[in-house]
Amino acid sequence: MEGLAITPDGRTLVGAMQSPLLQVGNIVGSANLAAKAVPKLLFLDVVGMLVAAGIPAFDIPAKLGGLAFGPDVVIAGQAKHTLWMSNDNDFTPVVPNSHHASGFAENPNTFFVFAFDEVDLPGFVPQQFRRPHRGERDDDRRWNNDPDDRK
Repeated sequence: MEGLAITPDGRTLVGAMQSPLLQVGNIVGSANLAAKAVPKLLFLDVVGMLVAAGIPAFDIPAKLGGLAFGPDVVIAGQAKHTLWMSNDNDFTPVVPNSHHASGFAENPNTFFVFAFDEVDLPGFVPQQFRRPHRGERDDDRRWNNDPDDRK
């Protein structure tokens, strides 16, 4: 899987495979380009999973978008990978929502964490980080108080 993307409606996460990359610069017309489209497969039905977890569809945030793979976890004795997803509330703590008696609903920034198996995302390999050994530079912490790190 070379890429994950959220559909324009913000409700579905799809994975894209790109092998080999095609040059489409001289192809004209959507019908001609359709045959060269990168294949996609459904990875996560975000709304379906959240509704199944007890969140009413009308309370699912409108702007889901922040995505990151998280640490592996063990659930019921089974190792799982995690995908973290957040929303952007645009600093708007309350939004109109006719499904609530007041006509409004709270709109907090929220994080959702989904667990998935190896078979759900074939070929997924979590990125590995190694801690620097004593005396080595840690480029992830370049700007600390050590003047030698400011080169």
